Amino acid sequence: MIKAIKLTACLAALVLFLPFGKAMAQNLIQNGDFSVQPANQWTFVAPATSIEANYPESTYGGTSTTNIVAEIDAASNLRQTNIAVAPGVKYYFSYLRSRRTGNGAAPNPNYINVKIYDGATVYVNRTDTSANAAFTWLCALDSFTATGNTVTIEFTNTNTSSTLGTLVDNITIVPEYVPVHINGVVCQGNNFRMSLPLQNPNNTFFNFQWTHPNTLVTTDSFVDIVNANPANHNGTYTCEFNMNTPCLRVKATFNLVVNPTSDSSFHYICDGDSIPYFDTFIKVAGIYDTTLKSINGCDSILTTVVTVVPKPVKIMMPDSLIVCQYDSVAFESYTLPHNNSYTYSWSPSNNLNATDQPNVWFSADESRRYTLTVTYTGVIPCSLRDTLDVIVNPGNFLQLAKTDFSICPGDSIPLMASGAQAYKWTSGLYLSSTTIGNPVAKPETSIDYVLVGTSDKNCTDTQMVHVTVHPNAVLELPDYVHLYAGETYFMQPATNAVYFSWFPDAGLNDTKIANPKMNPTVNTRYFVSAQTEYGCTVSDSVDVYVKETVLGMPNAFNPNSERFKASIRGVASLESFAIYNRWGQKIYETKELNDGWDGNFKGTPQPVGVYVYSIQATTIEGKPFKQSGNVTLLR
Repeated sequence: MIKAIKLTACLAALVLFLPFGKAMAQNLIQNGDFSVQPANQWTFVAPATSIEANYPESTYGGTSTTNIVAEIDAASNLRQTNIAVAPGVKYYFSYLRSRRTGNGAAPNPNYINVKIYDGATVYVNRTDTSANAAFTWLCALDSFTATGNTVTIEFTNTNTSSTLGTLVDNITIVPEYVPVHINGVVCQGNNFRMSLPLQNPNNTFFNFQWTHPNTLVTTDSFVDIVNANPANHNGTYTCEFNMNTPCLRVKATFNLVVNPTSDSSFHYICDGDSIPYFDTFIKVAGIYDTTLKSINGCDSILTTVVTVVPKPVKIMMPDSLIVCQYDSVAFESYTLPHNNSYTYSWSPSNNLNATDQPNVWFSADESRRYTLTVTYTGVIPCSLRDTLDVIVNPGNFLQLAKTDFSICPGDSIPLMASGAQAYKWTSGLYLSSTTIGNPVAKPETSIDYVLVGTSDKNCTDTQMVHVTVHPNAVLELPDYVHLYAGETYFMQPATNAVYFSWFPDAGLNDTKIANPKMNPTVNTRYFVSAQTEYGCTVSDSVDVYVKETVLGMPNAFNPNSERFKASIRGVASLESFAIYNRWGQKIYETKELNDGWDGNFKGTPQPVGVYVYSIQATTIEGKPFKQSGNVTLLR
């Protein structure tokens, strides 16, 4: 027996329900003479003058010689009044239409207007266009919700004044209602008929099409099931059919349950597991039969077959490991009983070199719990799990205040380490100790020190210190320098320094360069401090002695290459300088020390011979210089 029917419309995505139990459908015309109506007769609407509804469709280009249709054109149309409806009920309105193509073709396209109203309330007002080249029935579908007890329907021409127009037929108004609910259950082996409850005399049902997942197809209004069984007949049956008009295609869905009178179930469980069985549990392999009395009206025998599949018994591996950060640690396991078919899965996979092997390597980063799942796959997979807790002690505890040093030869530096319980330095060269955290280093050349620290958890951490020993500062100066008053000494030291500071600054042109010009007026000791680009320093000094001025006169000269004048080392002022020929005549005189006689007198070269000079000067030290003598002029 069927207990549930669910119906939906096939057209225009509308939901449509079979109208059982409330207002009746109105078949205003159904494949017949438009003049034969129950209570409401068709009339025409002005300016039309008639109803043309007396000829079969073959008159207008169709195929049927018995189906009477109506034509809507400039001279004929349709109206029907006082069509009974129920207030608040939603209705579906449909009809068939086709452009006239025989015995004179209507204009293409052809237009008609369809209106459903109740006084001033218009429910439907639509213009339908028919542009078919050959005679073809086209569906039109619309909906409205009535507010009164009656409606009027009109079909009028909106085309030209042509008396060749659009044919209409199968005019139907159908109410929408809540569906009737039915369920269907049958015992295995029984015969059964499913049919639609098509009791409403005002509705016409036709063109049935039944379908089922097991390829059942029939066009009857019912389905007969013989020797029902769950494998072939359980499921959803769908029946599609037309109601009143080809324009309304309806779909009904039937859910049928065939209760078995005997059933078998097969279960595979892993050794040690169980399955529920009524009010108990089964964990032993075997065949279990149970008779079920009057289940949904059917007695049935239930056979349960249980197969137990072996699984791993024990995973041999430690519960926990304590390791140091950055260590490579082996996770080793062995599963009993031994079986080469086991598969393995470690989770999570963090820092493991593999996850599908019984033994894997762990690169220690942080503490976590790992789970090993060992699976034996027979008919079903059976697994055993165990966990390994890994405690990772820190491996980055060693702290150094500084790891890169730059020093000069002879400097010492403290190496400051902390965070460890024990320390070991290598290499130990130039260290005050190799087993403390803060030894003093005094290396002679650049060197790398490696420090290994051990924590209270016996974990080790390694750090490196690099010490660069830069070349010593070099500065080579003369021990002393002799100058005469007024002379300048250009200092040119041999050095690798780039920064300098000279003291005192008297007599220096610059105190911040390597090569100052020195022009002291008295004996002076200069001190200099120099520094390389790496900060290595050196200090030195130089004595500059200022000698007294020395004056002298040559005893001969050649005016072709030189002048005759006093030679001087130092500074002096000339008071007089005169030259006489052998007759005592003064032929040259000057008070400029740097001037001299060029061997001419009044522009005339003087002859080779001996001349007498007289000079008088005073040195910068205040000492007088007075001298007379002979000088030979050479040519």
